[in-house]
Amino acid sequence: MVLLPERRELPMPLPLPIRVEAVAMVEPPKAVVKKFAAGASFAKAEPIPPGAIEVCGVGWVSLPPDASASDAPPPDWQRQWEAQAETLRAQAVATLQARGDAFSRVLARLIQNDTEGAAAAAAGSSDPRAYGLAWQACSRPGAGPACQQLSLRRWTQLEPGNAWPWLGMLSEARQRGDASGVEEALHRAAGAETMDGGFGRFTGGIDEALPADAPVGARSTLQLETIGRESAFALGWLGAGGFSSSCSAEAVRDANRRQNCVAIAKLLASKGRGLVDVAIGARVGERLGLSADEIDVTPAQVKAAQQAFPVPEELASCAALRQMQDWMREVARDGEWRALQARLPPKS
Repeated sequence: MVLLPERRELPMPLPLPIRVEAVAMVEPPKAVVKKFAAGASFAKAEPIPPGAIEVCGVGWVSLPPDASASDAPPPDWQRQWEAQAETLRAQAVATLQARGDAFSRVLARLIQNDTEGAAAAAAGSSDPRAYGLAWQACSRPGAGPACQQLSLRRWTQLEPGNAWPWLGMLSEARQRGDASGVEEALHRAAGAETMDGGFGRFTGGIDEALPADAPVGARSTLQLETIGRESAFALGWLGAGGFSSSCSAEAVRDANRRQNCVAIAKLLASKGRGLVDVAIGARVGERLGLSADEIDVTPAQVKAAQQAFPVPEELASCAALRQMQDWMREVARDGEWRALQARLPPKS
């Protein structure tokens, strides 16, 4: 997730790319963000009050000086958005439950903050999207009995060609000191065809279930909630650290280990859906001495993509919210990394 400078004018989180620095794999960019569409001007009938922000569906609003304080009450317009978002949540649940497939049932449970219900809905499913999403939602301390019935081993059985759960199994094997489990996970991940943790599908699945005419502010409020939870899933993934540690300079002195590590680094860089996935592949590839001709993405390209994310000046305006919604739909459709790549300037 790209870090933003503090913005006092809008006490709401932003759906930005996952912060790679949180897994200590990529250096933070020096220039954190670029301003969006500098120089645009709009004709306004009335003078804009100093310090005011444009709020979608409301107009120009002056916020009190303590608006960003942790104990400051939310403004009326934000409470209105939140109330409308609850109506949208109920509509999405009804739509998803009516569909009846496993993925829709998991989505419906998760948007109601029912992780145990999501786990129960996924347990008997053969849909790897449903199973993987529920497993990630359950990957937290204190998970209940339904969550404890889910396993990475079952995910790999449903989707053996996806390296993502295999890398999770790699970390589990390292934690319990299982050398043969480490070798199995590395070998299976190296031979996989995809690297897909599903980042963006929870947000995309909920958004697709909302009415087309949903209020812009309320839709964004719900999207911010879902993308925030997906970001927590991604940052809680232990496969990143397990792979990096297993492919240390000392470990790759073994020819077989090096061969597997090279294959996985290339797969992460070429097929990774999330920014964290691609960044780890690029960083390990650099450690292994892979040239730009040998691997699809370098750490420098990851940093450039992080800095390419456009941040609107007025974060609560209709135009800015629609831009954020478009961004999240791109992430759901193409993955976070490809959505970021699309914002890079063309190569000269």
